[in-house]
Amino acid sequence: AMKGTYSWTFTTGDGKNPYVVKTSPAGDATGVALSTIINVSFSKCMDTTTFTSSNVKVSADGKAVKGALSSKDGCLLTFTPGQPFSEKQKVTVELSALIKASTGGYLLPP
Repeated sequence: AMKGTYSWTFTTGDGKNPYVVKTSPAGDATGVALSTIINVSFSKCMDTTTFTSSNVKVSADGKAVKGALSSKDGCLLTFTPGQPFSEKQKVTVELSALIKASTGGYLLPP
C-alpha cells in the first residue's frame, strides 16, 4: 500500500501563445552523440518564416554553430549542424520570443 500522498503540480497555458513541448536532445542531456540533430516540438504549429538564424541560435562552448534550419509543417523545428560537434562541448539552443504561431501569439518562455 502507498504511504502518504502522491501529488504533482502543473500550470495551464493561456490558449493563445505557443510553447515548447519537447526538445531532442533533452535539456541537460549528457553523452549526446557528436552527430546529433536538434529537434524542437511546439504546442502549436509555428509561422516558419520566423524560423531564422537570428531567432534560433545554437552555440557550442559559447561559439556560434552554423547549420541548417528546416521545418515541414511548423510543428517541428530541426537544426542540422554543418559539422559534428566536438567531444565534451556544452551546446546551448536559444529560441527568440519573436518566433510566433501560424495563428498568432508569440513563443512563451519556459
